[in-house]
Parts: sequence; structure tokens; C-alpha cells
Amino acid sequence: EGSWAPTKYAELFGGAELVRYDTVIESLTSSAVGFGHMFFGGSYRMVMGERTTIGFNGKFVFPTASALYREARPFGFDFGLTGHFAAHPKIHLRGQLGLMGSAMSGHAGVGFRMGASVTGGAEFLPIRRFAIATDLVSVLGYTDVLDYFAGAVAFRFSNLKRFGFELAGTFPFAGRERAQAVVMLRASVRLGSITAPPPRVRRPRAAAR
Repeated sequence: EGSWAPTKYAELFGGAELVRYDTVIESLTSSAVGFGHMFFGGSYRMVMGERTTIGFNGKFVFPTASALYREARPFGFDFGLTGHFAAHPKIHLRGQLGLMGSAMSGHAGVGFRMGASVTGGAEFLPIRRFAIATDLVSVLGYTDVLDYFAGAVAFRFSNLKRFGFELAGTFPFAGRERAQAVVMLRASVRLGSITAPPPRVRRPRAAAR
């Protein structure tokens, strides 16, 4: 993933999942491995206080994960209102209210889905170059009344300038998709001049499926 901040209020980002592995943990298992989704998006901070930040973010997801698709190739998007509060120098709280959706076409015709997402969590910074993030993530109305309610954890490493690495996992325990766990290793780089990065809130799994 790469990002560029043209101003201290805005950020553009994009990236690709070089290898994606999906598996369903049930009595009859199924899995797929291959190139994942490509995405592009941006964020904008409307309110920037000493301890509080409020802004918007959005992302488009392109149908490049061909190993996951059967009869249709979906385009996905999500859009959200985010908040970030530095409760303590080593404890930051954050949340997001969002909309997510996908549009697809295939042998069965044109289809469209839309749902809502709610995310809340905290980030712990025991040392300057390392953080532990925990979240509760829920998606509603996308394929069912409750698609999933999940816990998520991420371990983040940074050189405090341009480069970062993250090992993250999302583990659903309720909802229609409660059998689908995700583990992800991500590398990121910031381009251009260095400014204070906008707060990033864990997004639900990509809407494109």
C-alpha cells in the first residue's frame, strides 16, 4: 500500500493484495489463493484538535481477485465518518460509521448490494515504533441482517517516517459469515513530504466478492 498527503488535511492511498488466501472454516471447507483486490481511496480531516480528529474516508475496490469469483466480477466501495481521540499519549480511541456496497455483472445479470458497518476500538503504543490495535467490527445488511460481528487485532511496526508493516487478523464470532477468518500481512510506504498522517480506522473486509 502506498499513500500521499497533498495537504495536512488530506491523504490519497492505493494498493494491491499481492497474494490473497481465503478459507471457510466449516465441516465442508473451501479455499482459494491468488492475486487479491486492488484498491484506491482517500481521506479528509474536517476537525483537527489537540486530541480529537474527525474526518471522512472512502475507498474503491477493483475486481482483480479472479480466484474468488465464480459467475460475476464485483466492484466494491466503502465510505465512512471516522473519529479519533487521544485519551492518553499511549492510548488512542477511534471509531467509524460507514456504508459499503458492491455492483456486479455476470451470467445472472446485474446485481447491487449495500450495507452498513460500525467499528470501534483502541490503539496501544507501548513504544514509539510499535503499536497494538484492537477493534470490534460489525457489518449489517450487506448479505443478511447481521453479516458478521468480529474481533480484530493488529501488530504495527513503523520507522516513524515512510515505512510501516502490519500483521492483522479478523475473527468473526457471530453472523452469517462467522466462519470466515482473515489474516493479513501488509507493508506501506508514504510518498511525498512527510506530514502528520490522518487517523486510520480498521475497515471491514473488502466489499467486492
